[in-house]
Amino acid sequence: MFMFASLADAQVYRPWWNVLVKGSVGFPTSDSAFTDGSSTFPGAQLELAYNFHRNWGVYGNFSADFIPSKTSSATLPGATIEYKTSKQFSGYIGPRYYFPMDSKNLMVYADLGVGIYSFSQGDAVATNTANGTTQTAAYSSISQMGINGGAGLNVTVSPSMFLNFGAKYHSIFSKSGISVTRTTTYSNGAPTQTDTFTGDATSRGYFQLTAGVGFVFGR
Repeated sequence: MFMFASLADAQVYRPWWNVLVKGSVGFPTSDSAFTDGSSTFPGAQLELAYNFHRNWGVYGNFSADFIPSKTSSATLPGATIEYKTSKQFSGYIGPRYYFPMDSKNLMVYADLGVGIYSFSQGDAVATNTANGTTQTAAYSSISQMGINGGAGLNVTVSPSMFLNFGAKYHSIFSKSGISVTRTTTYSNGAPTQTDTFTGDATSRGYFQLTAGVGFVFGR
């Protein structure tokens, strides 16, 4: 009897996979340039989790965030400038702990993550108010290491699908000695201009809320 009970328990808690698709909204919280210059921003995420125990799993997440400038345009003598949306792509992995619960339809978890955050400043497009010609400045991306931590809730919809809600804080580390290339193109046919700047990337942080749908495989 003991052997059969052990086999039944092993079947209930055998490893399984989760695949999640999420939408997100981020709120800049630290680094004055980030909080003063960036608005609340939307994003999309794809996440894969491998749950090897009823209380433990590991996960990997790929995120794309679209960060608008608080100032979308500016007027200068003889020109107007439009600031395009910046983009951030991140990938991180980490452990996940599922809290023991009596309900079979709810799973509450906490997790940590470490990974790379790649930020691309949005283009700046200047338009000459006299003749309508434009010049566009595009910037190369900056990659920094970062960590995050948060919690989430899975609500079972069916044996193979669930709803997911989460909250997470991201802390991105500063990085010294970076190089950024600015490429300026002109609508009037003038030669493209390339400039390289060297400096330091400051640390920054943001709080993020997510909601999405998940799918269960192998359970």
